[in-house]
Amino acid sequence: MIYKFSVSNIRLTSIETAYTKEITTTKSIEINYTVTTTREIGADGVPTNEYKDEERITVSFEYNDNIDTSLIAGKRYNIELLTGTEGGGISITLNNCLLTSYATRLSQDEFVNIRVEFSKIGAIDSPETMPTQQRVKFDGIYLGDTAHLTPTFQGNVVSRIIPTALGTIFQTTSQMGGGLTSLSIKAKVKKDTRLELEQYVTSLFASLATSKKSLVVEYGVTSYTITNCVLLSGRMSSDFKNYCELEFEFQKSTY
Repeated sequence: MIYKFSVSNIRLTSIETAYTKEITTTKSIEINYTVTTTREIGADGVPTNEYKDEERITVSFEYNDNIDTSLIAGKRYNIELLTGTEGGGISITLNNCLLTSYATRLSQDEFVNIRVEFSKIGAIDSPETMPTQQRVKFDGIYLGDTAHLTPTFQGNVVSRIIPTALGTIFQTTSQMGGGLTSLSIKAKVKKDTRLELEQYVTSLFASLATSKKSLVVEYGVTSYTITNCVLLSGRMSSDFKNYCELEFEFQKSTY
C-alpha cells in the first residue's frame, strides 16, 4: 500500500546525535507500508491461519537545498510531518527511521534537488527506540548481540526385537533413566570492522565456560533460566564483512 500526498513542513531529528533539520520545500512525499506474514496450511492445502512477521514502512520525499553532509552522516531519525501556519497538510510522526538513500538530482543556482528515503521497522506508532530483541547468555556472558534458542529432546529408550514372539520389548526412559535435551542457539553480532568482529568471536569462544553452567534467555525484562548446561561447540556461519551469525550447541540432562 502506497500513500502519496503533500505536506507543508518536515522536521528531521536525529536519535543518535544533536541534529535537527526542518525542510519547507518538500514534494513527492510517499509512505509505503508492507507486511510479511507466515501462513499456516491445513492438511487439505487450505490456509487455516496467518501470522504477521514484520511491518515495514518506507518514507521518501524530495526537496531543494544545499547538500547536507550532516544529514548524510546521520543514521536514524524521527520524522515529523507538520502542518503549515494556515493548517494545511497533515500532522504525523514516524519514529526510528533509518536513512537508506540520499540522492542529488537537478541543480539550480546554488541549490540542488535532493531525494531521500527512510526505512522504518515496526508499526507506524512504534517508539523511537529499537524494538526489543531476544538475547541469550551463558554463565553471564552474552552470546552475540541477539540470539534465539531451539531445544530438542532425545529419550533414553532401548528396544529389543523378539522374533519368535513377533513383537518388540521397549525399555522406556522412565525405566532406564536419563534423557537428553540439546539446545541449539543461533546468535548474530555486528562490529564496525572485520578485525573487531574476528577479535570478538575469538575472545568469546575462549571465555565461555567448559563446565556445567546456566543459560539465561532474555526478552526485555522477561527471562527464563536453563540450569546445568554444557557447551559442545560454537562456530561462525553466514560470514560477512563485519557481520556474522554464530551457532552454538549445548546439552543438558532432562531428568
